[in-house]
Amino acid sequence: MALITLTTDFGYQDHYIAALKARLLGTHVIDISHDISPFNISHASYVLKNVFRDFPEGSIHLVSVNESTAVFDPCIGIKLEGHVFLGVDNGFFSLISALEPEEAVFLEGNEQSSNHVFYAKSILAPAALRLSGGASLQELGVPAEQLKKRLNMQVKTAKNLISGNIVHIDRYGNLITDIEKKVFDTICDGRDFVIKLGRETTNVIHSSYNTREFGDYLALFNSNGFLEIALSNGHASDLLGVKRNYRVMIQFSPQRE
Repeated sequence: MALITLTTDFGYQDHYIAALKARLLGTHVIDISHDISPFNISHASYVLKNVFRDFPEGSIHLVSVNESTAVFDPCIGIKLEGHVFLGVDNGFFSLISALEPEEAVFLEGNEQSSNHVFYAKSILAPAALRLSGGASLQELGVPAEQLKKRLNMQVKTAKNLISGNIVHIDRYGNLITDIEKKVFDTICDGRDFVIKLGRETTNVIHSSYNTREFGDYLALFNSNGFLEIALSNGHASDLLGVKRNYRVMIQFSPQRE
């Protein structure tokens, strides 16, 4: 029986998570997060894309974020990188992988979606149960030939420059960018550099959070290989006044002739 993961913006104040899990009794359910910022598809996509590959192929990932759009956007099931995802066709799944889905269907129940309020429970959970029991995606609906797409903000590179963005702020206030270590290493090629975030600068990449004194500014590459700006034992977002989509610049010394 395939395991089922849950990613939602339900929070923990209300009964929604319990109601969803009650519908999935008898299956192996793992919570990824229920603390997604309400209606925030970008936040949800960042969280899910950084963890879904840690689960075995064939896992079923149920996503319910801003599910009210299901009145206009049908519920879908897709197979992507060997995993199955259930959610709403609002472009979310184009943000978690650059690859095209291997399979995609519009789920049964969409035709009555205007009569539903709790889509995760009424449409997505039944689909997850059937998949976990051995059903194929094709048995759950009709083929979806074209899905909606969204675009992430892009990292820009030049010979002596990388320009990226703050894409996520974790609960510790660490500022996570979309600049990958492999991109940094390729352009840097051993040269001196300066990382600029507003008025803050640094020219050192640290190996961990505790290599600086309490409250000091630092940069490091996190476990997922992305550049992160932090304050040692501090909340960088609050203290630096930086929010999501803020620009981060890395300038490199000129290449040697």
